[in-house]
Amino acid sequence: MRNRTEQIRDAELARLLTRVPQLSPLARAAVATCIDRVVDTLLQPALTRVTVRSESTDTSHRAETLSMLFALEPDSAGRCRR
Repeated sequence: MRNRTEQIRDAELARLLTRVPQLSPLARAAVATCIDRVVDTLLQPALTRVTVRSESTDTSHRAETLSMLFALEPDSAGRCRR
């Protein structure tokens, strides 16, 4: 899931930079950090609740719940991806 959020962040930053190309490297880094913090702030409570609720069950149930919640698909190694 982390890879997917990074892909989205990178795509949105690229889109922003085409509209505001004069942003300095420092401003670009600040925007990227801000996006990361917003995503983490929004996702962390949900991920924590899923983890806590699934501690009494097996990890496959947790993976299944996260896959369904975030529309992720398992890759060839069984890890979730979108």
